[in-house]
Amino acid sequence: MLVFTIVGCDNNKSSSDYVGNQPEGSLSFAISSKDMIKARTLKPGLDMVIVSYDISGIGPKGSSFSKEDIRFNSVSFDNIMAGSWAITVLGMNSEGIVIASGGVTVQIRAARVTGATVFVTPLEGKGTLAGSISWPAAAVDNSSIVSTLTVNGGDPSEIVFIMSVDDPSASFIFSEADPGYFIFIIKLLDGDTAVWESVEAVRIISGEITKGLYDITKDDIDNGIYYGDLVLGIESDMENPIDITFDGVQNELKKGSDMTVTALTSDDVNTYQWYISGKPIIGEDSETITIGNSLPGGVYRLYLLVTSGLVVSSNGFRFAVITIDSNLFNL
Repeated sequence: MLVFTIVGCDNNKSSSDYVGNQPEGSLSFAISSKDMIKARTLKPGLDMVIVSYDISGIGPKGSSFSKEDIRFNSVSFDNIMAGSWAITVLGMNSEGIVIASGGVTVQIRAARVTGATVFVTPLEGKGTLAGSISWPAAAVDNSSIVSTLTVNGGDPSEIVFIMSVDDPSASFIFSEADPGYFIFIIKLLDGDTAVWESVEAVRIISGEITKGLYDITKDDIDNGIYYGDLVLGIESDMENPIDITFDGVQNELKKGSDMTVTALTSDDVNTYQWYISGKPIIGEDSETITIGNSLPGGVYRLYLLVTSGLVVSSNGFRFAVITIDSNLFNL
């Protein structure tokens, strides 16, 4: 967020002191921003942390001002002509790439102080989501892929993967995607049976490519296990993700027993939704879940999706329900 104050001219000046009898003022800016928490998420490689600002203004009679590479919490512009000004603020990352912008129109009056606020947010514009998946041919006899992309609070859209004719792999590309956060679900099927799946939060950024690359091994399919570090982040003007950790996780449960897992988040969230093996668990919409008692023996993956405004974040873990006390599962 960029906050600035507009200060009028000296009350002791007369109209003859101004060029063309046009009174002047000065601009005094103060910049503030939240610390960015590093997060893990499916997102482009572009650094979305603002380290400097460029400020410019266009005013009456073609007058203008500009100042670049502002890295401090205040900056002033003197001898600004009174009248209506359109202020533009650009936010740059450490590589000097513009990643955010904001603007406001203000009225500068001589010998007066005017306050205004500029909210700097990510750039608007389309982005691209692309993905590929590969798996060992010997582990899947009749392979197919089912995938959906869901905007936060919206209906799911089918993502069509193009199957390769040369090897056991598939890919897709979804261009002209609106910026924001989405829920991305992928399932690898062997016939009608899902042998691997992933539930992830996805961020689309204007002009950038978000990639999801999945190299599935035989062990992933045999054990029903997929390892992933998913979505941790923050809520801020930059709409970065939220960190999620879990308390009470057990890697193994005896059949008929259960565990109570509590989600801990780095910031306040609005909604919770738990998933088991890619399917939402009806009624489990709080930070705590008790699970296991009714599950048959096998290996499961438990995911949690949380929302905060437009931000969607996720994380998950795997566990096994065993019928005997053994180490059959290499957890």
